[in-house]
Amino acid sequence: MELDKIVLGKYIFVFLFFFLVLGYVIAQYITWSSPLVLILWIIGLSVLMIYHSRIIQNHYKANAWIIALLLTIFSLLNMHQHLPDTRLKMGKDQQVLAKLISEPKITKRQIRMEIMIFEIQGQSIKPSKTLAVLWKDSLSSFPFHLGDQISFKAHLKPIKPAYNPHQFDYKSYLKSKGVYVQSEGKAEEVKLIKRHTGWDFSYWARKQQLHFADKFNTLMQDIEAFQIASAIVFGYRTDFSEEITQTFANTGTIHILSVSGYHVMLVFWFLNFILKNFDTYLGGPACRYMLVLIIIWLYAAICGFAPPIQRAALMISIFIIGQWLHRFQFSVNSLAASAFILLCFDPHMLFDIGFQLSYLAVLGLILFTPFFKSLMNHDKSIFKKMISLLAVSLSAQLITTPLALFYFHQFPTYFLPANVLFTLPSSMMVMVGGILMLSPFQGINTYFAMLLENIITYSYSMLTWLDSLPGSIIKGVQMDGYALVISYLALLLLSVTYYFRQIKSLFLCLLMSCLLVGWGVWKTFSKQHFNGIRLYNVQKEIAFAIINNGHVSLFSSMDSIQDKRLKYAVWPDMEKFKALDEIQFVRLENRMEGSISFQGKLCLIRNNKLPKQLNTTETWIFDASNTERFIQESIALLDAKKQPYYILKDNFAYVWENKAHGKD
Repeated sequence: MELDKIVLGKYIFVFLFFFLVLGYVIAQYITWSSPLVLILWIIGLSVLMIYHSRIIQNHYKANAWIIALLLTIFSLLNMHQHLPDTRLKMGKDQQVLAKLISEPKITKRQIRMEIMIFEIQGQSIKPSKTLAVLWKDSLSSFPFHLGDQISFKAHLKPIKPAYNPHQFDYKSYLKSKGVYVQSEGKAEEVKLIKRHTGWDFSYWARKQQLHFADKFNTLMQDIEAFQIASAIVFGYRTDFSEEITQTFANTGTIHILSVSGYHVMLVFWFLNFILKNFDTYLGGPACRYMLVLIIIWLYAAICGFAPPIQRAALMISIFIIGQWLHRFQFSVNSLAASAFILLCFDPHMLFDIGFQLSYLAVLGLILFTPFFKSLMNHDKSIFKKMISLLAVSLSAQLITTPLALFYFHQFPTYFLPANVLFTLPSSMMVMVGGILMLSPFQGINTYFAMLLENIITYSYSMLTWLDSLPGSIIKGVQMDGYALVISYLALLLLSVTYYFRQIKSLFLCLLMSCLLVGWGVWKTFSKQHFNGIRLYNVQKEIAFAIINNGHVSLFSSMDSIQDKRLKYAVWPDMEKFKALDEIQFVRLENRMEGSISFQGKLCLIRNNKLPKQLNTTETWIFDASNTERFIQESIALLDAKKQPYYILKDNFAYVWENKAHGKD
């Protein structure tokens, strides 16, 4: 059979998935306009007419390329449909009518929630998702909930990107949820237009989740155990303490804190176990499959239909339907099918880190689990389950590590023992927690809650011990786009070598691995011999680092290096040069009202105060402590004197290395 027939047959969804993703990626670099949308529609309809003609009938290659083109055009138009309305004018106060699509999160100073705006200044617009930040003064409560329609005066503005190297990119995170705009307003001015009424499935599911959260909170004494249990069992996320999040992240088990495919598989296995002998009473396996599907999706709804649970429920559904039809073979094609369906409904999922990591993990299980099992093959049955568990953990970690390094720049050294040791306790948590959710007997529930709390306490103490071991986490690992591509090319070639026994693929895989090692050595050498200054964007505060061949000094107007703002903005970059406990921290007094000169090369201007003399060899840098008017007046002066300058305010961090100037 020809290759094109194989692709359009056995791997049809891999083919469709590739061109769907291609269109979504291209859409990110397009400047959209009405004429462009019209042109895409005309091209799409023309290609569709050609496809239905007899000219290319039975021409597989022509059919394949036409399907690819149609799918790419569809994905372009689908992404455009999910973009916010162009009538959302930035920088203006506008009266909006919106619907709450998430429960409000209330803090001391503000209320944050996702809303869908469908009317602005009295005119209907395309429903546009925004992040609403409502500032409050004396408001003691916010009597609005998911599904309510509200009206308020909103100041719309774009979401700011990450201004410092390796800083968490909140803009990209919100973009993965389809949020491009932030709206600010006063909580006291919000008016209720229409209360959520009637029966709504998502609203009902949210109420059930809150009911279970209240039940667990009442029965469990330890607040940390309650937080972990509610997150693992039914996906209810609270504000975890920094210690909990850090412990799970450092041991490579952070994925356990959210309901995912593993949890759904446990539910699926448990349901099959208790129902497999009831086929006679249920009217055959068809009724059992239908009942399992219904319960799986009810569980997904109660977990809030979070992206990980959607992916898991859909993959399990495809598995069940395949078994039902006696046609299932869990493969790359079925994995691509589930991703294809989800991305058709929500294209922004493609840019969600969780989506990428979870699908890569399952792909790793399919491609590399047989490979690791063959390496660790053992005749004794007592070791087979342990070998299988090790193979699964290694397969998932192998394929997700490059992407995790690209996003998070750290590697959990003890991920393998942590995941292996935590597998049984986490399974017990889901089982005991599930019984606690469904049991109506108060007396029995007390004992189940105590059992669940003990399991969590001992399991968490085990993770804490692993995290306390020397070298538990390697931080500051750099992984750029080129290294990421090389890593996945090497993994692809490794899988080709294993399945097709091609020596050329093995040689190329080794070559790619050598390139990757060489890249890592060069990056390490560059860090150790970096000599320069880095000025960070920390709004009106000061933070700059002087780095000299591995010696790092951080100067800041903040109280200590442990300040939350430094953790967020500066730590991710500093950790690649030096461990935090080896960085010399110098606190600057009185926030440095005037200008600061750096070796006659740079001059940081603060609080609208220019130095008395202009040094023509210096680049002037203006931070957020200066007013916009002062900056514009200074720019006019500097342009006249042809003096170099850089606006750090609302801009990227500034990096000076030897005699080279530039932003990072």
